[in-house]
Amino acid sequence: MRPRFLLAPLMLLSSLALGAESRTDEFIKQAIEGNLFEVKAGELAQAKGASQGVKQFGAMLAKDHAAAGTKAMAAAKSLGVAAPKSPSSSQQGVLASMAKLEGEQFDANFIKSMLEDHLRDVQRYETQAKHGNDAVSKYAAETLPALREHLKAVQGLQNERSTR
Repeated sequence: MRPRFLLAPLMLLSSLALGAESRTDEFIKQAIEGNLFEVKAGELAQAKGASQGVKQFGAMLAKDHAAAGTKAMAAAKSLGVAAPKSPSSSQQGVLASMAKLEGEQFDANFIKSMLEDHLRDVQRYETQAKHGNDAVSKYAAETLPALREHLKAVQGLQNERSTR
């Protein structure tokens, strides 16, 4: 009878570990897709942006997220997680919509998208950085300062547009 009582807590711990592992795997996959998305969005901003601020922010995004993508890929590899090769289908849709815009329309759409994206990302990365000490949590903690800088920059662009 005693082994059954020991088995239940072990099963619970095992399922909790698997749940945490799948959340970590999902986070790193989404992080890779997000980095791929941000690089492409940054490239679009440099090509289609009307304001110098949007163009400069696009360059920062492309550079920083390319570097973050390399780190995310290494973290995924260390866990044996297959890395996505492209942004998610919804992110590809956003990129396709942005690619059709020009000038001021592009700037407004880009700023709105990047503001929403970075608000969400900062929150997700903060949560991931607090949960564990694996390569993915370390990646999240190391990437947070750049994401916060991006959020501050895009908030500045948003404020600049609203005061015109």
